[in-house]
Amino acid sequence: MRSLEIVTAQNVTIDYNLASINERGLAFIIDLIFIGIIILLISIVQNSVLPVQYVKAGGTLSSFFVFAFYALISEITLNGQSWGKKIVGLKVVKINGTEARLSDYLVRWAFRSVDIYLSLTTLGIIMINSTTKSQRLGDMLANTAVVKIVPGRKLTLVNIENLKTTSTHVIQYKEVVHMNEKEMLILKSALDQSRQNPNQAHSEAIEMLSSIMQERLHVQSHEKTSREFLQKLINDYIVLTR
Repeated sequence: MRSLEIVTAQNVTIDYNLASINERGLAFIIDLIFIGIIILLISIVQNSVLPVQYVKAGGTLSSFFVFAFYALISEITLNGQSWGKKIVGLKVVKINGTEARLSDYLVRWAFRSVDIYLSLTTLGIIMINSTTKSQRLGDMLANTAVVKIVPGRKLTLVNIENLKTTSTHVIQYKEVVHMNEKEMLILKSALDQSRQNPNQAHSEAIEMLSSIMQERLHVQSHEKTSREFLQKLINDYIVLTR
């Protein structure tokens, strides 16, 4: 299975497994099912509210809109996932580690017709199978890739660029030096997961980790939030152990 190494904005190197052609195909089929359901629901509503003479035209227009823009709207609103990708466990990510922007999703969507529809998926399949990062043409132009959400084995904490020396970074929690890199990676992974999937469960996990770290290190947090406290611990650890 091919993998993709990404260095995030926080300088954490994560090794993701690239989505296979079968996984992307399954996500595509599930998306088609969702598109069909959406079109059916819209049709039911239109049949009940539109005059009879406008039902056919309204159905054609709404079906085209849903089919054409489903992928784009889904990836924008679901942060790189359509419902099919979400169910299969896939996500669109930027290869350079930055957050995908609206322009990136627009490029992928614009070339979707070439990669999938006009070539009857042939071009997309050839590109995904033949490129080192499993990219279709739209991915290559947008500098994106489709990966499995769960990272692979490799997860490495590297130096943060802005923390050059201890003279430019004020250390507040020197006790963190007694932690090890594996433990700090757990904190970083928890922070990344909570950013990618902001929900109550992840918020509670961050709060719990903050309490555990304060008790373990015998320190009191001076930060506004638990998230800032954990990030500060990671920053202090990098400076103290380099």
